[in-house]
Amino acid sequence: MQKFFGILSFLFLFLSANGQKSQLTLDKAILGDKDMRLSTWSSIQWSHTSNVLFYSKKNNFIYRYDAKKQKTDSLDFIALVNPTLTAGNYEALKSTPSFDLSDSDDILFDSGSDRLSFNLQSGRLTRVSTAPKDADLLDGNGKAYAFTKKQALNVQKPDGKVVMIAQGSDSILYGTSVHRDEFGISKGTFWSPKGNKLAFYRMDQSMVERYPIPDWSVTPATVNYIYYPMTGRKSHHVTVGIFDLATESTIYLETGGDPEHYLTNICWSPDESEIYIAEINRDQNHTTFNAYNPVRGNKIRTLYEEQSLQYTEPLVPFTFVPGQNDLFIAQSKRDGWNSLYLYTHEGELVRQLTHNIEVTQLLGFDAKNKTVYFQGILPDAIDEHYFSCELSSAKVVRHSDTPGLHFARISQDGRYAFETNNALNQNLSYTCRDLKKNKISTLYNIPEPLDQYNLGRVDLDTLYASDGTKLFARSIFPFDFDPSKKYPVVIYVYGGPHAQMIRNSRNAQAPLWMYTMANEGFIIFTLDNRGSSNRGMDFEKVIHRNLGETEIKDQMVGYDFIKSRAYVDPNRIGVHGWSFGGFMTISLMTRQPGKFYAAVAGGPVTDWNMYEVMYGERYMDTPQQNPEGYKKASTFTYIDQLQGPLLIIHGALDDVVIWQQSMKYIERCIKKGKQVDYFVYPSHKHNVLGKDRVHLIRKVIDYFESH
Repeated sequence: MQKFFGILSFLFLFLSANGQKSQLTLDKAILGDKDMRLSTWSSIQWSHTSNVLFYSKKNNFIYRYDAKKQKTDSLDFIALVNPTLTAGNYEALKSTPSFDLSDSDDILFDSGSDRLSFNLQSGRLTRVSTAPKDADLLDGNGKAYAFTKKQALNVQKPDGKVVMIAQGSDSILYGTSVHRDEFGISKGTFWSPKGNKLAFYRMDQSMVERYPIPDWSVTPATVNYIYYPMTGRKSHHVTVGIFDLATESTIYLETGGDPEHYLTNICWSPDESEIYIAEINRDQNHTTFNAYNPVRGNKIRTLYEEQSLQYTEPLVPFTFVPGQNDLFIAQSKRDGWNSLYLYTHEGELVRQLTHNIEVTQLLGFDAKNKTVYFQGILPDAIDEHYFSCELSSAKVVRHSDTPGLHFARISQDGRYAFETNNALNQNLSYTCRDLKKNKISTLYNIPEPLDQYNLGRVDLDTLYASDGTKLFARSIFPFDFDPSKKYPVVIYVYGGPHAQMIRNSRNAQAPLWMYTMANEGFIIFTLDNRGSSNRGMDFEKVIHRNLGETEIKDQMVGYDFIKSRAYVDPNRIGVHGWSFGGFMTISLMTRQPGKFYAAVAGGPVTDWNMYEVMYGERYMDTPQQNPEGYKKASTFTYIDQLQGPLLIIHGALDDVVIWQQSMKYIERCIKKGKQVDYFVYPSHKHNVLGKDRVHLIRKVIDYFESH
């Protein structure tokens, strides 16, 4: 009897403790709160001169962990640097700023527009450079800066002199990102290794049709125009210029050929004697990797070529082996995985380094540059690990050895690795691994601030497509889940390339608003269908020329799975997604009529004829080449099959999936007598952000609750 009452007391205390957890409100889930922030470290990096790890903690100190001695010391950086800052007429610091280490381990940090260097031993403060003010885009190499201002591309030389390279216009841009940020492109200027030359993009959009974007913030409303190349129509023309800082002269590379081809993966040889570009044809099924002379602009040679029946998509420039002008590592998906290949600078393949690993990032080399370290994902996995590979033998060793996502920083000599370990239902942790002895030391287990909130259970499941391919799925349950009850389900879908929704990570990679929605009485279900990322090219390319076909089949595998659960109300299953997920939402609602009770589609692609050239033609070819595929993929084709409530949401300023996409869908629905609900965010682009995102998610939840 006494034992029975002891158990009762324990259960009471357990339930009371859980009952005291804070409610995860939608405001907190989206906007965050101080008590929800992870107490992570900042500016984590290895010394250039020893096996010492530097980092900060949002206080006054810089910390140094000696990996060999397994000891940590700290320096009061604010007390050390502020007197010198004040004496030099710089503003004093309130806490340790973000910093980098110089080659001699001086602390590099910013004060206003000045880049400063502080020597910890001598206390000497040096101004390294001063960035130009009011720049639209800024790219520094340590001492010189490339920047755009009022559509002009400029260079500020190390002596402070500013030289205008070119004056752009509304239709001709210099030094900006091109090709709508596809092919791994994120910027438009590329410094040579020694800082003597600057490569930059020039984009002529004058041949592209202008597209109107309304501005509702003024009365009467006005129109801003963008150049938006749609599938099957004219695309912009891009060339690459080279500016020489010594002569202050510019030449353009003689890339020639079809002016509508794509130029990407720009990189330099270490000695600056050559510059390399991946050139992709408009059909995106043939890439040539070429070397150019940066002085004369002529093509020196083609290193190698890649072709595909579907598409080629180089995303990462070459990485030269340190200390070598004639050896580099290339990343390519030609064997079905993003693999590493060792090449000579002449284009001769030395050897393939990795097999059956989806390489996600190069991490560095060992002290002798004989071994390369990289991150990667193994087949049929939602974990990420880090590996090493000997360049001479292609022998690969996996170093991380537990489930989850492992991100590493390798010491300069390759002896130690700082690891961030991240897995579902485990606190994030920092560890240091001796790679030679394979011994690991725990540095910090990060407290989980979300433990104080009422987050529901998460399940990860493995399902199987019709051809036997593994499909990973995630279910989020209400905090007070009762398996004897019947719950409605919202299937959250994305389903497109360049995205992976399910990973073995903190919260299984689900945004926190899903947990809030679950707590309002829903089960939130998500599945990564074929066509999504990090599962190899066979998994991704199956969607080519037929967007929506395989993706829907796989999503219905998830639908059947979740519908069969005893705790699910099979008559109350809805679907929601944004962008490609909006396309999938409407497609599921209309191509699987009667299966979904209600749907909310945000920023949806309704017809691929109206989407951008680079993305749309990669996966669908042109409308002229693939008319049947475009017709089959179009959501307009299935409007007659629409059953049940459908809410469409769009940002009026959307310059990615233009507003006309959903407007035309609404117009077609009106013509066919189909009732559709519609909501517009007048001041937002493709994504609704900030406080308005709370309004958006509340609208989504309310729609499912009301239906």
